[in-house]
Amino acid sequence: MKKREKYCRNCGETFRSKRIDAKYCSVSCRGMGNRARKKPELYDGTMSVEFSLKPNEYLKLLKDGQIIGITPEDYAQTICKEFINNLKN
Repeated sequence: MKKREKYCRNCGETFRSKRIDAKYCSVSCRGMGNRARKKPELYDGTMSVEFSLKPNEYLKLLKDGQIIGITPEDYAQTICKEFINNLKN
């Protein structure tokens, strides 16, 4: 039986499927995908995150962002994405 390399429609991870019609990597991803399909306004794939910074922490974001040419908000978003990717690995 040939296993196929696919991408999960919910989490985006790669998985090896025994079935040609598999769309999700796990039962939980399939459930979340079905809920998202039924109520897309609740599951749009984004998450709102709020956090507060001390003035010196904001200045560091500002300075580091200016070095690479982006706003402090974009730099903070980049840091958050890197953190989440590191959690997955």
